[in-house]
Amino acid sequence: MLPYRQNTVQVRYRIIEGEGALRLKLLPSMNFRRHDEPVGTPLGKPFSINSFEGRYEFRQMKDMPSLRTFMHGARSAFTIEERVIPEIVYGQEECRGYECLGDLWSPGYFRVDIEKGRDATLVASTEDWEVLLALNPDEAFAAEKERKERLISVAPIDAHEGRGAELVLAADQFIISPVGRTEEVYRLGQGYDDKP
Repeated sequence: MLPYRQNTVQVRYRIIEGEGALRLKLLPSMNFRRHDEPVGTPLGKPFSINSFEGRYEFRQMKDMPSLRTFMHGARSAFTIEERVIPEIVYGQEECRGYECLGDLWSPGYFRVDIEKGRDATLVASTEDWEVLLALNPDEAFAAEKERKERLISVAPIDAHEGRGAELVLAADQFIISPVGRTEEVYRLGQGYDDKP
């Protein structure tokens, strides 16, 4: 899930069928580069890893934002085991004829135990910790579901279900707040605030 107007992702892991617990290991891999730089941009070094009360922050020593991560779940932990993963193939770039090979840096791996009825959620963000941890995953999911339901409810009646509702939600994904603009978009597509 991508919470509205945040540079955050929440990835939830859930056992749908079967019994017993599983230990899940997740290997975050990254390259700190600008969005318009090619995927083959060399890994900048050095990297730093900071941790505090289950919060893990990864940073490259330059003018880039930190990646902040938190694992919600039973017996979660992070093991530092740095390595470079060479020549990852980026399929979309390859299909478009762009440079498609790039290296990634991994700081180590998360581990968490999951079983039926006990999910695990990895949250990764460039937002401040207060934003990232303001809601637990269930609360964040419920808030996003409610926001989307409200968005559909104010759309024309023909867009309350089916393809119309899908188009309303698709259009919502294009509402952004570009850096440098003074106007703000009202929530739920109600219009623009003409105050600076």
